[in-house]
Amino acid sequence: MNNPAILEKLQSIETMLLEQNTRFLSLSEAATYLNVSESFLYKAIAKRTIPFSKPNGKLIYFRQSDLNAWIENGSSLTTIKGE
Repeated sequence: MNNPAILEKLQSIETMLLEQNTRFLSLSEAATYLNVSESFLYKAIAKRTIPFSKPNGKLIYFRQSDLNAWIENGSSLTTIKGE
């Protein structure tokens, strides 16, 4: 591969990543993305523990990049019982 081809591929990857980070998900899409129930999301919204947007006062949306950050911030070290 020559340099222009590499640059073109890198630009394509960058564009895909930027689009992914600005993508908005509906409640059902977010539940599927996070592998949780919609009920879990409603409870997290009520407790204000998950970032969400409600632009028209009715429908709920989640920015995919916010969900990724929420997952990363909620991570903790786990221990296996007996160790």
